[in-house]
Amino acid sequence: AVHMQDIDHKFSAIGLAETNINPENKDLYTLDDYTSFYQEVHPTKNKGSGVALYVHNSHSAEVDNDLSHRTDHLESLFVKIQVGCEIQTVGVIYNPPSGDDSKFVDELGIILKKCPRKNL
Repeated sequence: AVHMQDIDHKFSAIGLAETNINPENKDLYTLDDYTSFYQEVHPTKNKGSGVALYVHNSHSAEVDNDLSHRTDHLESLFVKIQVGCEIQTVGVIYNPPSGDDSKFVDELGIILKKCPRKNL
């Protein structure tokens, strides 16, 4: 196991998959100096679902709903982070094992077309 206190670096963002946690339960798993953002877990799954991002408190951040999705084949969560005078987009994407891989690729392509061309 990796312990954050053992790492001599403060990441701007940390992405997680298979959290199995809904946003209303996000306070169960906190990281000091980080704000958490959770995507809703898939309603028909009791495991292998859920993505999250932790953003360091030195940055302001908000969820990018245009890039964040949850389907049977893909789960994604993206946030826009203010870094200095620039906006950077950070995300986590998960391909659920029970999903259809070709539909995952199609849905991923749609998201990638919407992504900003820089600061991603």
